[in-house]
Amino acid sequence: MKNEEDPQNQTQNIFRRGKKSENIEEEMRIFGKRMYPRQIIVFSSGVLFFAATTYDVHRSIRNNQTPPSPEQLQALEDYINSARRRPP
Repeated sequence: MKNEEDPQNQTQNIFRRGKKSENIEEEMRIFGKRMYPRQIIVFSSGVLFFAATTYDVHRSIRNNQTPPSPEQLQALEDYINSARRRPP
């Protein structure tokens, strides 16, 4: 009969626990399919990139729907005229 305080038994328990936690990580299931943590991270990164790009595109479209103000048009004309006057 082995006692729980036996050092060799404790070492075996530690290794057994390590294997058990390793198996839990490998056998994570989402929607019935086996998923690994790396796959979840890559998928989450892709979703975040797609969401940020979509937000930026829609923000640009929304900002371009408003016509430029007279001050903005005047500033643009001044810039164009100053660029033309520069000697080559």
